[in-house]
Parts: sequence; structure tokens; C-alpha cells
Amino acid sequence: MIKKTFLILFAILISSSSLFAQTEQQIKDKLKSQGITSSSQIKAELQRRNMTENDARKLAEKYGISYDQFIASYIVGGTDLNTPPKKTTTIKPIIPPPPPNPPKKTVKKAITKTVKKSGGLTYFGYNLFKNIPQSFKPTEIGPIDPGYIIGPGDVLQLYIWGAVELQYQLTVDIQGNIFIPTAGQFFVSGIAYKDLQKKLINYLSKFYQGLKTNPPKVFLDITLAKLRPIRIFVLGEVAQPGGYNISSYATVFNALYSVGGPLTSGSLREIRVIRNNKVITKVDLYDYLLKGKLIGDVRLQNNDMIFIPPRGKTVTIKGEVLRPAIYELKGNENLQK
Repeated sequence: MIKKTFLILFAILISSSSLFAQTEQQIKDKLKSQGITSSSQIKAELQRRNMTENDARKLAEKYGISYDQFIASYIVGGTDLNTPPKKTTTIKPIIPPPPPNPPKKTVKKAITKTVKKSGGLTYFGYNLFKNIPQSFKPTEIGPIDPGYIIGPGDVLQLYIWGAVELQYQLTVDIQGNIFIPTAGQFFVSGIAYKDLQKKLINYLSKFYQGLKTNPPKVFLDITLAKLRPIRIFVLGEVAQPGGYNISSYATVFNALYSVGGPLTSGSLREIRVIRNNKVITKVDLYDYLLKGKLIGDVRLQNNDMIFIPPRGKTVTIKGEVLRPAIYELKGNENLQK
């Protein structure tokens, strides 16, 4: 037991700074000279100095050394407790930083780059998504679909006028409630926008009887000041398929621009919008590119999916024509139509 204690103290002293560097024989001699031959005697020595083992450990932590180093120096070595240990300076070799890696091209840019074929012809229509014009960003205001379902995150503007005049901006909380200062909480989540005013009149008539008098003396109007963002999914032949949070006013074109459009391996003519596992519309971008028509550009709803299938069969048109390029054909199209 004594020899084991000697060896532990010796290993600690060798690994510490020069303050603690001593030979094993010197440590033994110093311990014997102090009459310390066991760990219990070390604790007794601490008690003699009016210290507990916990006090010694706290002082060791304060000085930035281990508990064993503290015992060897301040209890056995006789160093003054007010004298902090000397710190040795370690010189670390200076290692030059590795050369920076060359910037990697993003997957999106690498994939969406226009593919050229023989004769320098490109696939028609894909350069539409190179730049995003301001006109295709979703507007922050617009007509509200009467069937729009109120949900958490929507901000409502309530107006009451007539015999009583009040105006409140009310945010639908995560539980689906709004808090009207003069009437308390009212649950609105899941109510269609077109039905909201009628339900509010029925509820608030308990507090403002003039809402239901004939003729009414109090009038109420409720509007949507801010719509919550919706989450949609864009899948298929796009650079980064997945879920996206977009404005509630966004349409199919807005969503396509937000993801950089289809890859050249994807179709521009059979873009499908799927809602509740049903295809509600198909978008043919050639209608817009060649005719200026936004056919099928519906406003998106929460959890809608836009699916871009692989590009269909193609035909190359070159020579003395207006737009030499590689064109995608629909299933029922040919050179005659």
C-alpha cells in the first residue's frame, strides 16, 4: 500500500512542472521525514492544517493543478499556501494551415446548366429559370380565397363600429385561438374564411347586443391582415427536391422559380399539381413561353405537391427557322401538330 502510494505520487511529480520534479528516493525520504506512510496519514496532516480533503481539492482546482500535486507540494513539500505554483510555458510548433480547397461548384448550378447537343442547339425553355424576375415573386397582398381555412399563424384584423368602436389585430395562437381583449378567447382554427364573420357575430353578440338588433346598431368586419406561410413539396426532376415554406399567395410558377425550375432531364410540359392524392391540374410551360398564357397556374395550398416527371420524347429543329432548338413533345403530338 505504501509502495503504491509512493509510485502514484512519483508519477504525478514527474509529469508536473519543474517545481515537482524529484526522484523516487527523494519523495520517499521526504514522506518519511514528515512521518507520512499512508493515505490516512495524509488526511490526518490535512486535519492538522484545519483542512478537509474537499478544501484541498478546491485549492488544487484554484491553482490549476491536480489534488495529488497539491498534496505533494503544499502538504509534503511545505510550500506556502499563499504561493501559487509556477507555470511552465510549452512552446508549440507552428504548423502552417493547409492550403484552402478550391471552391466547389454547387450541385444546383452543375445540374441545371443548360445541356447543349450537336450543332450547339439547346433544350427549349429551360433558360426561363436562370433569373427570377420580381413579377414572379408572390405578392404580400391579394384576394383571399373564401374557402381559405384559418389556422395558427394567421393574423386577423377585427373592426367593430357603430354604437361601439373597437379595432384589434389578433394572431391565431398554436392552439387555434384568438384573444379578444373585451370578450376573451375564441377558437377559429379550421373555420373557412367565408364563415368566420358570421361565427364572430354570433359569439360577440353576447357582449355587444347591437350586433343582432333590427336594424343593427353595432357592425363588425373581419379581414386577414397576414396569412401564415404554407408548406409544399416539390419532387421529381429538380435540383433539390423536398419541402419548402412559401407564401400563402404563391402559385405553381412562384414555386417553380423558388426551386430553380426543372432540370433539363425534367418535363416542361407535364408538371402536375397533386392535392389530397389527386392531380388537380397540369401545367404546360410551352403555353406560357409560346403563347403568353398561364394555364393551370393555381394558387397552392398547404401540403400540395408539385411533381415534375422525366422529359418526354424530343425533336430537334434546326436550319432556317425562327427558334432552332430541341423541343419536347407531348404524347399525342407529332410534326403535323
